[in-house]
Amino acid sequence: MDWILDAIIDEIEKNLKLYSSVKVGSLPQRSGIAMYIGAGSPQSKYMDNATLNTLYATVNAKHKDQRQAAAALEKIHSHLNRLSVYPSGVHDGKSWQITDISTSSAPNFIGQEGDGQHLYGSILQIKFYYGG
Repeated sequence: MDWILDAIIDEIEKNLKLYSSVKVGSLPQRSGIAMYIGAGSPQSKYMDNATLNTLYATVNAKHKDQRQAAAALEKIHSHLNRLSVYPSGVHDGKSWQITDISTSSAPNFIGQEGDGQHLYGSILQIKFYYGG
């Protein structure tokens, strides 16, 4: 499902000015923002084998300035929750369409590393259709 995550990151990168680009995977050693796919499953399966799916993506931020890390996640959640046109495309010859993005876990303080970097985390719920 990396293609779903890539589409969401493209949406973020095109529309938001953040202190860092968003990378897939774990946070870098220094300041950064990262996303990765967590749990998810099909919610409905249709006769043509198309599925309606729910996927959860963790979004983490790290910065020496606590406000920067929190603000970045808040901007990401606010923007994605307010979309009226969602990313879509084709993967492996099948069409896909994100149908909803909402906050499952609001941005929250996780902790502070020994070097003073503040960690914040959050979770997005992504619903999408994948063609049969």
